[in-house]
Amino acid sequence: MQQINADIEYLKRTTDTQTTTCETLRVVSATLDNRLTAVEKPRDQGATSSAASLSAAEIQPGPVPGETEDIQPAQPDDSAQGRTQSPAWSKVVREGRRQKQMVSVFATKFDLNVDADTLSDYLKEKLGREVKCRKIETVQSRFSSFCVTAECNDVAEMYDPQLWTAGSFVRRFYEPRRPRGAVGGPSGPEGTPRPQETGLLPGGDTGVPVVSAGMAGMTASCPAVSDQD
Repeated sequence: MQQINADIEYLKRTTDTQTTTCETLRVVSATLDNRLTAVEKPRDQGATSSAASLSAAEIQPGPVPGETEDIQPAQPDDSAQGRTQSPAWSKVVREGRRQKQMVSVFATKFDLNVDADTLSDYLKEKLGREVKCRKIETVQSRFSSFCVTAECNDVAEMYDPQLWTAGSFVRRFYEPRRPRGAVGGPSGPEGTPRPQETGLLPGGDTGVPVVSAGMAGMTASCPAVSDQD
């Protein structure tokens, strides 16, 4: 009789152990199934995939008493991946999409009757963009001089011979220097700064005018150019 009782107790313990093991395996199987579903789902499902994940989480069985709760890692938000992102700087440089810059040049040897508005309208028509011209007042000069400013992708656009009338002279524009007398150096007459010696940007030849042979016959339709040297 004692042997029978011992066998019955042994069978009870074995049955309890098998039941616990089966329940644990069921939970592990359900967890793996949910994780595989989350990994294999396409990323373009958006809100539909999020709702499916929520439904799977709701039906997932809870942890077995006495077992450690299995926490799933947070899934990335698919909606955030669909947002438009700025291209990398290396890609911007490679594709040539650079920020435009304001370029200022000094243009001279125009007729004295040419004003800033006339030259601005002419250059605006040639460039196809807004151009600002400011006439530089000079004393005892035989020509009209202007500071011309425009937005360009490349500085070389402002030195294109086809842009200017034949005989005009264009170089880089320099802001007036501070009188050197104020800092102990020499200055020009009556304390005015000395002009900076410059030449044309293309080639660097000082005093070489911009001459466009193809525009010689268009002088009448664009700002007049003085015949004086």
